[in-house]
Amino acid sequence: MIYNNNLDFSLVDFNFVDYLYKFLKAQHKTNSPLTVQGQLLTIGAKYQKAGQMQQAKKIYNKILQFDPTCAPARHRLGIILFLTGDPIGAIKLIDSAVVLQPDNAIFYMSLVKVLQLQSRWEEANAALPMGIMSLLNITADHGESNSCAHSFPHFCNTIT
Repeated sequence: MIYNNNLDFSLVDFNFVDYLYKFLKAQHKTNSPLTVQGQLLTIGAKYQKAGQMQQAKKIYNKILQFDPTCAPARHRLGIILFLTGDPIGAIKLIDSAVVLQPDNAIFYMSLVKVLQLQSRWEEANAALPMGIMSLLNITADHGESNSCAHSFPHFCNTIT
C-alpha cells in the first residue's frame, strides 16, 4: 500500500495516476524534502518491485511527459522495457539516461549489462570503462581518497 495523508492506494488499483500527480502537485510545498517527481519515482519503484511492470511503466511515462529529461525515469523505464522483451527500446532509454547523467555509474552498469545480454560485446566493452570511471569519481566526491588503490585495492592490483 502507498500511504499519503491518510489516503491509501492499493498497488493493484492504477486508475489514479493523473489524480495522484495533481494531488501531489497541489500539496507540494517548496520546503518539501521530496519533489513531486521524486514521489512519483518512489511510487513507480514500488510497482516495479511488486512486479507490476505496466503500472510502473505508466508512472515513468507520466513523469517523462512532464519532464523528458528525467534520467531516473528513463533508466527505470529502460529496465522495464528490457524485462518485457524490448531490448532495443531499453538500450535507447538507458543510453539517453547516461547522456543526461554521465556521472551515474548505475546507469552505465545497466547499459553494459543489457548490451552484454544482447551479445553487443563491442558496445558493452566501450561503456564498461566509463561506468568504472564514474564509480571512481563518485567515491572521490564523497571525501574518499582519490587513490584507486585505496578505494578498490584488489581491482587496481589487477590493472596496474
